[in-house]
Amino acid sequence: MNIRKNAALLTDEEWDRLLHCLIVLKHTRAADSNVTVYDQFVAIHWGVIALVGDQTTNGAHGGPAFLPWHREYLKRFEQALQSVDPRVTIPYWNWALGSDQETTALFQPDRMGSMGTVTSGYFALAPNQENPDGWPVRLDLRSGALGDAALKRNATLNMGPGWPTATGVAGLLTISSFNQFRPALEASPYHNRIHVRVGGDMVRMTSPNDPIFFLHHAQIDHIWAMWQKDHPGSANYNPLNTGGQGHKLNDWMWPWDGGASQTTTPNINNLLPFFPQTDRVSPVMVLNHRDLQYCYDDEENCPCPKPVAVVPPQFGTRIPRELVRPITWPGWENFPTTILRGEEDPPTLM
Repeated sequence: MNIRKNAALLTDEEWDRLLHCLIVLKHTRAADSNVTVYDQFVAIHWGVIALVGDQTTNGAHGGPAFLPWHREYLKRFEQALQSVDPRVTIPYWNWALGSDQETTALFQPDRMGSMGTVTSGYFALAPNQENPDGWPVRLDLRSGALGDAALKRNATLNMGPGWPTATGVAGLLTISSFNQFRPALEASPYHNRIHVRVGGDMVRMTSPNDPIFFLHHAQIDHIWAMWQKDHPGSANYNPLNTGGQGHKLNDWMWPWDGGASQTTTPNINNLLPFFPQTDRVSPVMVLNHRDLQYCYDDEENCPCPKPVAVVPPQFGTRIPRELVRPITWPGWENFPTTILRGEEDPPTLM
């Protein structure tokens, strides 16, 4: 059983292992691909916003599947990290306690990087001691213009409305209906507000370009797991059966749907990983996070971690910094950003 820990409580060694894994994924080409393993995950998150085929809606935002889709997505990213180091799990950013040691300490050069344009540490564009290859954001995997290929954030973490609070999260957990709990968690002041407060790459549908995305969504999944303690099982997922194809209990979720749907995000298909037709996942398959072999460090009876046997993907060779390509498809300047398409307030509360 893997334990996902509060990021503020990781040891220096645990941080070193996590950051090393992130860099390896960023600079290792996926098998039979010109895209790195890390950047394939960015492409998946961008691709899910616009689908044709069985699904015609955003498959991961603004509807019930927001929680199970991201749970599966994080699980697969965690497995990729573990293919580099089986001891690594995704820590959660416990932003519910506000801008204190739970938050500001993460945004340092020797952790997740500074605010503003990241110019030092593991996620700086320029090669440095921590990351000899740098952290270039592919411009063809960035929805909207942010200048050069450097990772971008707001100038400070204190821009805009305030942080979620522990009291607020406690109130969120008292909501009895999933169809009220999910949109409340997805909207501000929780999921959406954190994207907006970090800003830059985090307010786009290509928000996984910023590695803090994964710590943020681990916290979202953490809160859902807390809610599920008192509301377990399929009876407490989307009881009103809303959200369109891909959001219901037994629907297949893109891209793990056997090819039933395809993305219409421009010029992205050659950047996506290949998924066999047998690789299918529906919300009902991910409702119990412990069945997925992980728990959170503040859960009761969270087991001690044990080595996980992970079959590494067929990585290619480690590569130097990629030459990022300018966006050339028509209309890219106006392509929906995260704020407009689901990572800010959902258009409807289903």
